[in-house]
Amino acid sequence: MTAFPTRGSAPLDVVARHEAAALAALEAATGGAPLCRVDGTQQTVKASEGAAAALSDVRRALRGRSAVGAEDDPAAVIDAVRSQWQGITGPLAARPGSDEYISGGLAALAALERDLGPSGVELPAPGVASMLAGGPVLGGVGAPSTTAESLRWPTRRRVAAGVILVGLIVLIGVTVGWPLTDAPLWTVLTAGAAVLSSLALALFVPRPGEGWRPDLGCAPCAVAGLALAVAGPWLAIETAHDGARAALALVLAGAALGRRLTEPPVCGAPAR
Repeated sequence: MTAFPTRGSAPLDVVARHEAAALAALEAATGGAPLCRVDGTQQTVKASEGAAAALSDVRRALRGRSAVGAEDDPAAVIDAVRSQWQGITGPLAARPGSDEYISGGLAALAALERDLGPSGVELPAPGVASMLAGGPVLGGVGAPSTTAESLRWPTRRRVAAGVILVGLIVLIGVTVGWPLTDAPLWTVLTAGAAVLSSLALALFVPRPGEGWRPDLGCAPCAVAGLALAVAGPWLAIETAHDGARAALALVLAGAALGRRLTEPPVCGAPAR
């Protein structure tokens, strides 16, 4: 195997630039929040975390060789780290998001290899404008190009919200009816509670790739949002045609949705 030429930059300096870019992409994906407080199942979070971890492995290996006086051989180090990442198995490989995590690490190693290779071009550090535009960055990971809104509301959750709303409308119509003429205030408030509860309940539907286990999140008393979302329509039905109770039902449903929109949905990404 032929060692990579450094073309004026020490291998550790090039690795440091790639690692800094990967960490910047990770910070952009998480909004600067700790991993334990963000949705670690997002593809951009997983890939960026994997990129930073793989580059950290390369950096530590190169420093280890320098510490014992061994010759710098970034090609051999990258190959060794790549073999370790390609051989990841067991519980980590089976956890949700591990494919993106491992792919991000391997992509970062490939980008570093190109940058250190004879035909590679040393790339400038990514600017903020490039990252926000979703352009490519060092470290093998692009900045997130999807909005938080689209990540929070994938298609399955939107469909679930519609299905739940239709179900609540039918349930209320069958049990107590919709007396728009006799009780207009109750009807309007109950309809609002049904809409808000439908949206809140849809946010407990797991995202694609998370299986079918309800997404309860990791905030303290996270299940309280689920209880509030169910309590709203239930109260409206149990106290049918009572405008004041319907208003309370609307408040409960709104609190459920507000809580769900502001609490972190999961506890973070898998650690290596």
